[in-house]
Order: sequence, then C-alpha cells, then structure tokens
Amino acid sequence: MKKKMYKSKKHWVVAGVTAAGLLLAPGVLAEEAGEVTPSSSTASVVTTPTASVSEVKETTSVMTPSSQPVSATASSSTTSAPVPSSQGSTESTSTSSSVSVSALSSTAVSTAAATSESTTARSVSPSLQQLDSATTASAAAEGGTVIRSAASASPSPSPTASDLAKVDATDLRVRSHVQDIGWQSPVTSSQVIGTTGRGKRLEAVELSLTPDMSSLGDIIYQSHVQDIGWQSQVRSGSVSGTVGLGKRLEAVNMQLTRELAAHFDLYYRAHIQDYGWLGWAKNGSNAGTEGLSKRLEALEIQLLPKGSVFSGDMSRSFIKKGSQIASVLYRTYIENQGWQSEVKDGNLSGTTGRNQQIESLGIRLNSDYLGSIVYQSHVQNVGWITGVSNGTSSGQGGSHRQLEAVKVSLVGEISRYYDVYYRVHSQQKGWLGWTKNGLAAGTEGLSLGVEGIEVTLVKKGEKAPGTTANPFVKQVASPKNYPMPYFNQRDPRWANKYYGRYTMGDTGCVPTVLAMIY
Repeated sequence: MKKKMYKSKKHWVVAGVTAAGLLLAPGVLAEEAGEVTPSSSTASVVTTPTASVSEVKETTSVMTPSSQPVSATASSSTTSAPVPSSQGSTESTSTSSSVSVSALSSTAVSTAAATSESTTARSVSPSLQQLDSATTASAAAEGGTVIRSAASASPSPSPTASDLAKVDATDLRVRSHVQDIGWQSPVTSSQVIGTTGRGKRLEAVELSLTPDMSSLGDIIYQSHVQDIGWQSQVRSGSVSGTVGLGKRLEAVNMQLTRELAAHFDLYYRAHIQDYGWLGWAKNGSNAGTEGLSKRLEALEIQLLPKGSVFSGDMSRSFIKKGSQIASVLYRTYIENQGWQSEVKDGNLSGTTGRNQQIESLGIRLNSDYLGSIVYQSHVQNVGWITGVSNGTSSGQGGSHRQLEAVKVSLVGEISRYYDVYYRVHSQQKGWLGWTKNGLAAGTEGLSLGVEGIEVTLVKKGEKAPGTTANPFVKQVASPKNYPMPYFNQRDPRWANKYYGRYTMGDTGCVPTVLAMIY
C-alpha cells in the first residue's frame, strides 16, 4: 500500500499496524525525540524522518506458528537522523527507516499483500482484526489518527432506477381493527380502511411493505389512543393501537425511512366523529384529533413519488384541544360586476365611496370547532329574506335590488367560544358601528344600499373591534295631520233646502251621507 505524506510542522509516529492500514499519532522532531513507551497493543514505535517524506511502503511483521517473524518495514526515500527506540536500539540508514513488530499475536495469522497503482488489498485473520480494534482505541485515547484502506469504508450501493420503478401504491398494505367487526381484510394504499357513516371506532391499524418496497426502507407509524395518549412508534408489520380493550383511535402519524423517504411522499387523512373527513397530513404530521374525545372512524393513505402534484386539501388535518383556530371568509356580489374575490377576518368586501351597491352576500367558516354561521339580508322593495348558512348566497344578485341591511350569527359549538362582529358601509352615511350575534347592521326604510361589509370573529369576553355606536338606522313613518271638514245635515245652510221631495233635515239621512261622500 502506498501513501503520500507532505511537509508539515507536525510530525507523525508509527503507533502500530492495523488490519485497515497504518496507525499514526502526532510525534516530535527527531532531534527532540526521547524515550517512547510502547503502547500495549504495539511492539515498537518509530518516528518519521524530519525531512520531507514522499513515499511510505509498509509490510506487516507478525509471529508465525513456527516463531518465524514476518518483517514489517516502513521505508522512506529520505535520510533520517538516528532515532532512539523504546527497546534501546537505534536504526539509521541513508535510504530507509524500518520498524519491526516483534509480537502482534501468538495466534496464527496469514497475511497476503498485493500492490496496485494506488491500493493494497489484505486478507487478515480474526486475531489481527481484534488487534486492529484494540490499537485503534488506544490511538484514539492518545489523539492519534487511523489511516484506513478504501475497502474498509466502502459505502452501501445506491438504489437503481429500476429498484425505485418497481415501487407503487400496491406495495403498501394496510388493515384495520374496527369496533364490532374485528380485523378487516388488508387493502392497498389509496383505499379507505375503517368505516364511515356507521358510528364505529377504529381501534388498531397495521401497515406492511412488500419486498420490493422494504428493500429500500421502512414505514414508521404511531397512534393516539383513548385514555392512553400517544403510543410508541412501531415499524412495518406491527400493530398500533389496542385490540380487545374497546378503546378508540383518535389520531395517527406515519412516515417513510431511508431511500423511500428520499423518493416518495406519504399522504394520509382521517375521518373523525362529527367532523367527517379532515384535511390531508404528510410525512409524519399528525392526522385526527387530540383531547376532544372524538373517535377516528376511517383512514385514507396515498403514496406518491416526490414532486408529484397533489390536489388534496391540506388544511385542518389535526385538531388539538386548546389549539383550535377559527376564521370567517366572505364575498359580495356587486351590481354590474358580479362576485368579488373572497376575503377574511375583518377585511373589506365591496367598495366605499364609489356608489356601487351590493346585491348579494356569502359567508362561511374555516374553523376547528363544530358549528356554522347563519346570515340574513334586507333587500330593497322586498324586506328581510330567509336566512342561509355556510357560503350560500343571500340576496338577489343581478336583480338590481340592493342590500340595505344584514344580520349574522354563529350556531353550535363555536358560538360558545366566539362572537361574530360585523359592520356595513351604507350609501350616504358611510361606516356604521359594529354589531354582533344576529343584530341588524345597515338601514331600513331609507332606501340606502350597502356598499361594503366587514366581518370578524372575536373570542368570548374580548372587546369589539371598534365603536358599536349606531350600527343600524331604521326610518319609522311619523303621523301626519290632515284637515277634516265637518258636515252636519242639520246645518242651517242646507237643512231646509229641498232636493226633490226631501230636505237635508232629519228625513234626509241617506242623501246627506251621499252628499258628504261625493
């Protein structure tokens, strides 16, 4: 084996010979070298020449069963000054410095060396390998450095394109243990495991890989179980969850390892009691709920190559009690312009100061809480119309009938944690005050259209986002006095006048009434 060493202020000491190569440790200048105590795992220590070393050749010296030593020589092309050895002998030559390993092992060792252009291959017995480990440990304790051969550090081969091409969705098998049903038959990824719409809990899952897939990595997965919490992670072929304890799964996570993780993405989502399908999670993220006591009823898993386009909704894949979020999104239909882009959480939908009336409105929630949002509109020449919910249009878009007022409220679980506040920008009046939870905002009886609207959620007990003065103006008809002339049939101006055979007197009741009317 040939090794090149270059000039340096630090010099090296041959500390021993290992199965992998030379063991070197920092040394001192030759002229300063003193007595060196040999390591317990080496027979002798020799410093390198003080001059430049351009090439080192080594062979191993060990005791054979017949006690005939096999020489080990480190040769240099540069002259060396005499160096005292730890055995009391000095070796000096104009062309080389040699090191003799007198006793490496009492066991038979066979050594063969074959030198190529840049590497040397060796065949070493187990006893020499043990010596290699001991020598390496000794050098590490003394700050030494081990020079290893290329063969001892060869990396594992990378997977070929053909290996990866063999992997597809059918190589991932999944089965589940369902309440009142037991273990279902295994299915491949992209198929649903568990049940939906039957109110049955998932109690355990087991994922496994085919040989084509397992040769490239593994799958690790974990479950959150009722009354237990997060269990330890398990690997392919193991059960995660419980069987026979009647406990529901509430959440899961899963991920690939090694080459599988480098070349594939794992997507999965959970069907949860009262919530339905949540969003998709990916590569170790949690899917399901925690702390809400909701059963996980079904799972869907998809395996896709890295870089693939995934169109699934990845919002709200995991809901944890105390960390829930909620927001409100809304849009408006403007006269002669149509539906505008959706905005959220207190931003303006519509316009201000442009005299463009809103004709319809849609509002929806994006929330970790159960419940919905309900809203109602007052339409020009129609009045209050029936309330709608969850993004449905309220109003008469395209009819040229303006909205004049709105009412918005929360329903269900979310109403226990949030208030919904809203305000409108009314024609001629500008921004009115904020109101909340089903009260009217806008005008009525004034024929003034709504031009803009803002809606937001505020946690219970927190302040309104702005002034709450005058959120709604209603015009009530005021009474008017009209002059009413008084007519009496006995009025002397006409009481004794005859009209045909009758007068306006007591006998002229009917004619009098007719006269008063006509």
